[in-house]
Amino acid sequence: MIRLFRKIRQNLLSEKNYSLYLLYAIGEITLVVVGILIAFQIDNWNQNKINVQKEITNLKEIKKNLNGDMEFQLIPGSEYYALSTEAYDLLRSNFYESPQMISEDSIRALFLQMVLPWRLIINTVAFDNLNSMGIDLISNDSLRANISTLYGYEYKNLLNYQTITITEFREDFVPLLSDHVNIHKVLSASELNY
Repeated sequence: MIRLFRKIRQNLLSEKNYSLYLLYAIGEITLVVVGILIAFQIDNWNQNKINVQKEITNLKEIKKNLNGDMEFQLIPGSEYYALSTEAYDLLRSNFYESPQMISEDSIRALFLQMVLPWRLIINTVAFDNLNSMGIDLISNDSLRANISTLYGYEYKNLLNYQTITITEFREDFVPLLSDHVNIHKVLSASELNY
């Protein structure tokens, strides 16, 4: 093919037909430009295919992390806090309203149900990986916004709420309870230090 083009070029130059040679040169340049554009388009298609595959892989990992968070953290944590809140409400109402009417053993039993907070641990590995690649990798705008809101706002609020609950419990209720009940009969000091 290259020999054919070279032969045509040499014939046009040897015949001193410059107008045809100029037309030939424009055709050859156009052919090269079209070839480059086709190569760019193929490269873009390949890159888009790679990006779609990365998007699918990351979304599958995020789904796996969310399922694990639900199964091992959020559902058991909410059940744990429901029991803990129930014990807290019972203890608080009985203790404040009529502390002499509730036995130390009942206070200790309720206290044991609520003493240790659930340590919520959220798996953010897949989201962190996606964030490092660029969250724009997710092509669906609403899905991208929902994932960003969940990890950037909702989970942070949940963890902040947990911290506030633990702090409130430590600062308000434990000192009041320990002033009136010998909690250490059941718990050692190291068990109370959470």
